[in-house]
Amino acid sequence: MNKTLGAMKARDRFGEVLNNEIHDHGDMVTIERRGKPMAVLVPIQYLEARQQAVQQIKAIAEATSKRNKDIPSEVIEDEVL
Repeated sequence: MNKTLGAMKARDRFGEVLNNEIHDHGDMVTIERRGKPMAVLVPIQYLEARQQAVQQIKAIAEATSKRNKDIPSEVIEDEVL
């Protein structure tokens, strides 16, 4: 579940947000300033999974590039990413 907090409220409740929303419930929390989204706090597992997925995509792009040497790597990356 994604929750939204104003910047001042997020600042005042930062510890509580980290413990209750992020750690305990695994929620993402969007921080807004004047109604505009400015940042998102995410559980570390989300970031780690994203980083792993990016590495896997890069490995696929590299392997594809090696098999298709006649195609520029930028073209392959555009297709894969």
